[in-house]
Amino acid sequence: MEIRVSTLFFDMNSYFASVCQAEEPVLMGRPLGVVTTDAPGAALIAASREAKMRGIGMGTRVAEARKLCPGIVFRAAKHDVFVEYHHRIRAAVDTVLPIDRTHSVDEFSCRLTGSQQVLPRALQIGAAVQRAILTQVHPALTSSVGVAPNKLLAKIAAELHKPAGLDWLTVDVLPGKIAHLQLRDLPGISRGIGARLARAEIDTVAQLFAMTPARARHLWGSVEGERFLRQLHGETVVYPATRRHSLGHGQRLTPLNRTPEGARAVARRLLIKSASRLRREGLFARSLHIGLECAQHGRQSH
Repeated sequence: MEIRVSTLFFDMNSYFASVCQAEEPVLMGRPLGVVTTDAPGAALIAASREAKMRGIGMGTRVAEARKLCPGIVFRAAKHDVFVEYHHRIRAAVDTVLPIDRTHSVDEFSCRLTGSQQVLPRALQIGAAVQRAILTQVHPALTSSVGVAPNKLLAKIAAELHKPAGLDWLTVDVLPGKIAHLQLRDLPGISRGIGARLARAEIDTVAQLFAMTPARARHLWGSVEGERFLRQLHGETVVYPATRRHSLGHGQRLTPLNRTPEGARAVARRLLIKSASRLRREGLFARSLHIGLECAQHGRQSH
């Protein structure tokens, strides 16, 4: 029987850290953490695969990372550089097939058509996407690819063999092929939804897969539950068109940045990040609001 898929999803492995390694090739193969500021109490926003092997990940404090891995190096996040590499990745992948949707700075999906949908050919295209990024952008930038009947299953497939994995999912191999995953490993299962599922005594992927759409809608408290379950069963769900009205970024200030100068530097970085997103998405801003909250003076907005 011919197996067909319609969506190719790929995301970059340890993207921010990999970009830093691409910018400084001497750092390739070394544990590296990406921070907004190099202070002992600062938390990492990204870690290289070498750092992750030492138990270091997003949210690990700088001081703790140094204890776990004395040789780790840190680099400040440069969001304009991350966006530049984002566009270079898009250009490289476009030499293989067009990108249909951009989900974040390092996550993309492509639509497969015609003979591209036949599974062996889809996997060949996935491998070609990985090669294009490595050869046309930088060898430090590896990606994981999944192919499936929809974006949710393709994303799960891409996560099965990180880093640099290539895999597929269809309803014929479900839920068995993902039965080993924890519910929290599935995109769309947040901590809150996970707690609701646990209270309903749904603890495994097999139990989740056996739910009815009506029960999923009830447990999620919205139609999103039904949409999630239908996609898990391989269906294509068409979402109603939406229009973005605002975008924003925030950051908790470390003790080092809790000064007017430090707060100004963080605000400037967040402004550049927001402006980059506006340009990437072809949007214009009608107004700009800056807000802050502190224990003594509460919340203020300007």
